[in-house]
Amino acid sequence: MIRQNTLLSLSMENAKGLALFSLNKAMTSNAHPRELATSYMGLIQLDFVSRVLPSHWLTFWSRNHSLSYESVEMFYKEYDDFFEYELHEASVTKNMYFEKIAPLILSRNRTLKRSHQKKLGDNPENVLSSVLKYVQENGEVCGGDINIWMGEKKKRDGWWNRSVGRTALDALWYRGELRISRRHGMIAYYDLPRPEEQQILNCNRLFLKDTHQWMLLESLKYLGIACIDDICDYFRINKNIMQPVLQSGIDSGAVVEVSVKHSESKWFGRRDTLEEYFEYGVKKNSLHTLLTPFDEVIWSRKRLSKLFNFDYRNTMYTPKNKRISEGLGYYVMPFLYGDSFVGRIDVRVDRPSKTIVVEKISMEKNFHGDEYVNSLHSDIQSLAKFCKCVDVVGL
Repeated sequence: MIRQNTLLSLSMENAKGLALFSLNKAMTSNAHPRELATSYMGLIQLDFVSRVLPSHWLTFWSRNHSLSYESVEMFYKEYDDFFEYELHEASVTKNMYFEKIAPLILSRNRTLKRSHQKKLGDNPENVLSSVLKYVQENGEVCGGDINIWMGEKKKRDGWWNRSVGRTALDALWYRGELRISRRHGMIAYYDLPRPEEQQILNCNRLFLKDTHQWMLLESLKYLGIACIDDICDYFRINKNIMQPVLQSGIDSGAVVEVSVKHSESKWFGRRDTLEEYFEYGVKKNSLHTLLTPFDEVIWSRKRLSKLFNFDYRNTMYTPKNKRISEGLGYYVMPFLYGDSFVGRIDVRVDRPSKTIVVEKISMEKNFHGDEYVNSLHSDIQSLAKFCKCVDVVGL
């Protein structure tokens, strides 16, 4: 039992174990996607860069290498127990949390992001009300349906070149007036909120401060151990808002302040997660996996550096000339072995030949042994199977 209002001292080994606790439990569970998302993952960030597969597909594979492509595909086809919302960017989370997040959704009602305002023109509310009325009268729609209805020409409808109709759907989703009911590949389908969701929004009993308190505890549940910047980043909450919420959590005993050997940073953990970790048993393991650039374990690059001495950045948006001159890869997946990040690979799928192409492998200093390299090769072969590839080149 961890006593209230005491500073808990941890070795660096235990701090790393806590940071990987949820991931390790998932990797030993042999769970299917729905169980993984329900029991072992907080937020699943959506990202559609398809150098390999969309990252939110690979996030499941990282936790269970025996999963099939079809099992993950089925998860995203119907959101029976889950919903999408902009939390850590666009994310998938559990229906049971809708009531907790409702005050945040309501706080965004009648607001627009800058990207929405720019695309929707001088009278955005007129556009939004027209699109909302269309959905009310016609039911579930995708961006293409709205584009046809609005008479917009077919165009690349990606993140950086959305049509007015697609932007309107996204803005209505952001404000809670529509939900994303399912996905077919990269295509999102929009519909009115479920009756139970609309009832929660109409009869909301919580305040935004309640949502922030929940976000504090939820982020620490899946991060295991974190600094305040990591906590803020998880749900993208302003630090000035989170600081008093964090202090309230400490005062109530739900949150414990932690000191980590060889670290000057202030760390925090959730009391029940800390107790579960020590009850579960602290032990070395040789679990290994590849992670996507958008996995919640590595969202905070500072935490990754402080705890694991692993410097990593997402280079997909780095200009090509700079990537080449600095020897950087495009889709770089960190390789975790035990409680250490021991390497990284730049990888892509060549779809016509159904081949995984390993562009570059970089092992960290002191991690060139056969056990690391062989485990990495094994994970790449497993990744190829998940991606329905028949060959791997570049090993």
